[in-house]
Amino acid sequence: MKSRRLFFISHRDMRKNRADAVHIMRICREFVRNGFEVTLITPRTIRFEYSKRKSEIWNIHKIEQVFSIVELPVLLFDNMPRIFMPYSRIMRYLNFFLYFIYLILFKKIGSNDLIYSSDHTSTLPVIHMRKLNFVSCRIFLDKGDNIDDKIRRYVAANIDGMIAINDFIKNEAIRIYGIGEDKIFKRSFPSMIEDFKEYNLRSKEDYRKELELSLNDKIVVYSGKIAPNLVEIDLLLQAAKILQSQNIMFYFIGIREIYKSYYENYLKENKFSNIVFIDFQPVDSFIKYIKMADILVSYYDGNDFYSAHLRVPAKSSMYLSSGIPSIFADVPSLREWFSDDMVYFVKPNKPDILANTIIKIFSDKEEALGKAKRSLEYAKANDYSKSYYEVSQFMLSRFEQESINI
Repeated sequence: MKSRRLFFISHRDMRKNRADAVHIMRICREFVRNGFEVTLITPRTIRFEYSKRKSEIWNIHKIEQVFSIVELPVLLFDNMPRIFMPYSRIMRYLNFFLYFIYLILFKKIGSNDLIYSSDHTSTLPVIHMRKLNFVSCRIFLDKGDNIDDKIRRYVAANIDGMIAINDFIKNEAIRIYGIGEDKIFKRSFPSMIEDFKEYNLRSKEDYRKELELSLNDKIVVYSGKIAPNLVEIDLLLQAAKILQSQNIMFYFIGIREIYKSYYENYLKENKFSNIVFIDFQPVDSFIKYIKMADILVSYYDGNDFYSAHLRVPAKSSMYLSSGIPSIFADVPSLREWFSDDMVYFVKPNKPDILANTIIKIFSDKEEALGKAKRSLEYAKANDYSKSYYEVSQFMLSRFEQESINI
């Protein structure tokens, strides 16, 4: 039997290692390891900041070139305002439609192959073609939300399987879309322990020397999206203000050029002396900044329904793999995966409690190191290899069930 080709449909481009892109690249690597011939299909996003060539993608993500990447000329710009969402959807639909016409005409896709998609809109063309009997491949959707709209309902009704990131999404998909329980699979937590293996051999002091940072500072690191009026950043800045007299430094990793002047003025106006903003980093140096930390923090607010029930921050895959004490917001979506034995949970919207927790970690190093050790053990037992082997087996089982039904 011919090897199964897997076409991964993404609405994110890979030329910047944002959380979604890092995640997708590693999923593709695991699908290759599980025997699929993988082609990742993405839109070509025009970016004026952090502009990279396609050939640089592999180094940016620090991942081996074991699958193909096709970039479609969708004419999208980075960080387009939401007002352009209809345009973005139309362009994605047209480009993916034309690409699948090409695959069909040149017989590069067949009944033994499958589509794995993280985008509803870009999945529509292949669904329409399958309804017209132009193609007979299987279609699977990676589901990270439970939004109820016509497109999502239509896609859910016309795919062969769905992969959910947690129990809440799985149960809501069954309730909202009427999907049979055998058609939806909750994947396990995918840590990035493989990517940290070589980095965990070196000490925090080694990385501080390499990055030319103080060996004596107490450092808390946040990594991720940084923008004015982002609630998570505002809460962390409030906690940093409280801890300024404690000489505890906060490093925010991933600031974009357009926001630098805003935060420079903000720090001056509020007389901060313990805040450092670091540019967006490729995966290699990004991990080094994580490894130089004393504490890692992610702190969603509790007012956001998505944060409370849907999101598992991509940074958690890195944090738990680092062997460094981690702080997370105490919300249901994170309680599903992690326990008090592994991480420090802090109630949302409580920068004072967050500050006190940071002080506690520095004062009780034995407890902190114990939690960090258990989180590292958890990461070793729950990685991308395990998670997407299980996903691969689920998809293959759906092939067999469909064949029996036919």
